[in-house]
Amino acid sequence: MTSVLLALPFLATLIGAALGAYAAFRPAHVASLVGIAFNPARAESISEVRATYGGVFLGSHAAALMLGAPAAFIVLGCAWGAAALIRVISSFADNVPFGANGPGIAVELGMAGALIVPFLVT
Repeated sequence: MTSVLLALPFLATLIGAALGAYAAFRPAHVASLVGIAFNPARAESISEVRATYGGVFLGSHAAALMLGAPAAFIVLGCAWGAAALIRVISSFADNVPFGANGPGIAVELGMAGALIVPFLVT
């Protein structure tokens, strides 16, 4: 069981890096999935999706994967957990129906758990 748990952070970083790579190469599709519309008057708006969803996700997850260090996985897990927390806060503060944010919260908490929990129980 311990080896399965310790494999979770590596799997989570592969998933995060893959999400980033997809966003870097398919920014229009990723933007449509999260409800972002590009502004034709601002050509750099597509670059923002590539850089933020693509570059940050791909770079941070690939770096953690290459380092293989518990601290790197835990930092990423904290970021995913913070994203879930902010999404919950947004549900209340911005009157976003929880059903709309629920899947995102579940994914973010799942990623946070996969990245952090193995180091808390081993």
